[in-house]
Amino acid sequence: LFILSTSTAWARHCSQETLKGTYVASEQGQFVTAIPPIFPLGPFVNTAMATFDGVGNFSGEYVAVIGNGTVRTGPFSGTYSVGSDCTYSDDFTVDITIGSGVIPVALHHQGFITGEGILQEVHYVYVDPSGVVPGVISGTLKKQ
Repeated sequence: LFILSTSTAWARHCSQETLKGTYVASEQGQFVTAIPPIFPLGPFVNTAMATFDGVGNFSGEYVAVIGNGTVRTGPFSGTYSVGSDCTYSDDFTVDITIGSGVIPVALHHQGFITGEGILQEVHYVYVDPSGVVPGVISGTLKKQ
């Protein structure tokens, strides 16, 4: 007896291990509230390269242009979590150089993981646990 079912649903399950390896981010948005001297009002674009270890940690380097054309570069590192439904969240710190000093800034993302292998992406927005985000910024991480 051979039975063929067309109603079988293939559900994807994710875990911390889903994100392992190198990803490149592309972000854009707008700062709607200024936090001088860290975040001026105006547009924001960023690219970054991040390495995820598959157990909840990541780090990398970024290049951003903000507000009036200020270019910022530097390291970041943090932790991430992945839900079985492929939801994604992270907490990370970016080192921002202002003059001769470095200001660590805590940031947060939330989003979703799509695709697999080289087609894997993470689509996210910036969020803040306090409920106040100085900008409207979204981004995509693409597996390398």
